[in-house]
Amino acid sequence: MEYPANSDKDFDEKKLQEQLIKFTHRLHQELRPVFGDGVRACIGRGFAEQEMVIHIAMALQKFDVEKVDLNYEIQLTGQLGVKPVNFKIRVRRRAGHTLNFGITGGGTYEEEKARQTQHQMQKPQQLGINTTNEVKKPVSVLTSGNMGTSESLVQAFERSAPTFGLDLVDTEDLNTAIKNRTLPTDRSTVIIIPSYEGRLPDNAKKFAAWIEQLASKGDKLPPETKYTVFGVGNNDWTYTVHNVPKLVDQKLEKLGAERIVDAGFANVKRDLIRPWEA
Repeated sequence: MEYPANSDKDFDEKKLQEQLIKFTHRLHQELRPVFGDGVRACIGRGFAEQEMVIHIAMALQKFDVEKVDLNYEIQLTGQLGVKPVNFKIRVRRRAGHTLNFGITGGGTYEEEKARQTQHQMQKPQQLGINTTNEVKKPVSVLTSGNMGTSESLVQAFERSAPTFGLDLVDTEDLNTAIKNRTLPTDRSTVIIIPSYEGRLPDNAKKFAAWIEQLASKGDKLPPETKYTVFGVGNNDWTYTVHNVPKLVDQKLEKLGAERIVDAGFANVKRDLIRPWEA
């Protein structure tokens, strides 16, 4: 590599290092050898690449994937790895392909569908819910998240709500829901919120600031406000896995809202669906 030209005879070492870093970064702006190279290359590179191919293949088995913005042009960023900037995809379940599709012992689509139908019929009976009653209880769902996991739970809830005698009136993200500076009082509210390394998702920050402000002033929500919280997290972050949903649950109780069901929590690394169905 040629050193950057410099006519200053008194060029010190620190300046030289800074200029070399900028010069190298400009030359190799998109070059990031994640696994290294040569004698110090990662010995697990082959395993990692094989796992990536397997995971992509399994995802494409079950889902149709398309770009949200068809005119998107690739822009890269990252440190240890490389990822596209503001690249969004739309994912839809392939017809006839369940979550267990392609897994040995996972069963056929028909078997999985029959199992889900039986589960939906048995669960209300176990809870003593009369599903023959034509009058269903209205409920709202407020959701948030950066990764789409919460939205998938809302879709599942929308399909199963009538089975449990519930009428899903509306779904909104948490930031949008506080436009009236209050929560619904004529129906119960289900709040689905994840925790990202103990931090709030983008579309819940205004909601969190709002309830924090109410609590600091000693204000209360209307006594008819009823809610429950379902938290999503990843136990890779042991000490913060469900910090955000726990905080929201505690704040709403402090503000005088009635908790209709104890908060539920799911770990996306282990089992997302079972705690949600329970």
